[in-house]
Amino acid sequence: MIFIIPKVNLGLKIVCVFAFLISGIMTSHTFWQISDTHVNYCYRGSTSNTAANGCSRGTGNTGNIGDYKCDTPYWTFRSGIKQMKEIDPNPDFILFSGDLFGHKDTTSFALLKVFEKTIVTIKKHFPNIPLIYSLGNTDLWPRNNFSSETHEDYLTEISTIMSDDFDDEQKKTWNKYGYYSTIIQNKLRVVTLNTIIYYVNNKLTKGLGGDVYGQLAWLKNQVKLAKENDQMVIVHGHVPAGIRKNGYSSYKTHFNNYVVDKFNSIESEYPGIIKLYVFGHKHRDTLRITHAGTPMLCAPSFSFYYNVNSALARHFQYDLNNKVFTSYQNYWSDLNEANEDEKIIWKPLYNTTQSPMNFNNLNNENWVDFIYELEHNNDTFQIWYERRKAMYPMPICDELCKKDLICLIKTLTKTEYFDCME
Repeated sequence: MIFIIPKVNLGLKIVCVFAFLISGIMTSHTFWQISDTHVNYCYRGSTSNTAANGCSRGTGNTGNIGDYKCDTPYWTFRSGIKQMKEIDPNPDFILFSGDLFGHKDTTSFALLKVFEKTIVTIKKHFPNIPLIYSLGNTDLWPRNNFSSETHEDYLTEISTIMSDDFDDEQKKTWNKYGYYSTIIQNKLRVVTLNTIIYYVNNKLTKGLGGDVYGQLAWLKNQVKLAKENDQMVIVHGHVPAGIRKNGYSSYKTHFNNYVVDKFNSIESEYPGIIKLYVFGHKHRDTLRITHAGTPMLCAPSFSFYYNVNSALARHFQYDLNNKVFTSYQNYWSDLNEANEDEKIIWKPLYNTTQSPMNFNNLNNENWVDFIYELEHNNDTFQIWYERRKAMYPMPICDELCKKDLICLIKTLTKTEYFDCME
């Protein structure tokens, strides 16, 4: 594993070493979050970027490591899992936040074959580590569409493939609806939602009002049980709440207002129990915030698709005894450099303990302060902006662009967003 170590002065080195030693005394635990791998098992590097070489879209050359308009070659994915193991071979668990599949995979049978090989690859490098999976919108056929009536057999096949990670109790809700919860060392409850139920592009549940498949009532009960058992909660899924937009002319919300209101009301009734929401889907390092100030953290993608550098996975640290998430580390790799070298190395990009974030933990207050800093300190904003696509070259973000991105962080509905933009 190759790391780039920035030059620091001696005083800072001493502080860093001291902090490391102190952290070793704490009850530090870790977990990985990986998302949007979009593995293409038919990928071939080529001078003619066509469907025949396994690339899902685009024209021009495709490198052996990958392409910014293509899904992920299997060997690149496998290399990433190996490097995750080199960094931390014994996490408490791994969150897989959905979208395993390439954008060309068709039929449920093809998806299940890809799913099985992907899971086997992870389990080969992380045996006996719990793997907690959330259904992504490309993990379905037809893509983006889910209903319990049409996908019960498909969900059952997934839990069979992941038999080591599903017990009988979890299968009761997963096999029918695609949601379940996982208890970690009796102190942490990971509540995995099926966010495709609410996804704006899901035609099979479009127009259904109220609590579709009882998931929100179930979520509320999970949070209630966590409080009764002195546990903290991660809410885990694929698609986040918030605005989905195209430029400044097309606006949709991923979830309707009813769902967003339920999220907020659950937090109001059980304050401080939900510590984090963690999602994927956006392919960018994305942040949203609930009314209670709880962060919705969207991990950047493993895939290069949509013109982003691969972010490998997000590595979290947390303290079970004190019920606090302390930090996370992001990684990145320059695809152009990787294709030139014909090998890929992921390097540290930033840690929440470092400038300009300087967090002592991931609690709500730090995120609220950070959003204020993004809004009022342009240097901080520009650093955050450059990291969103794992250092892929970004266009200049003018004042309108900046206000737009800040309002997307601070709001979860169209009404809130338009009020913010005024």
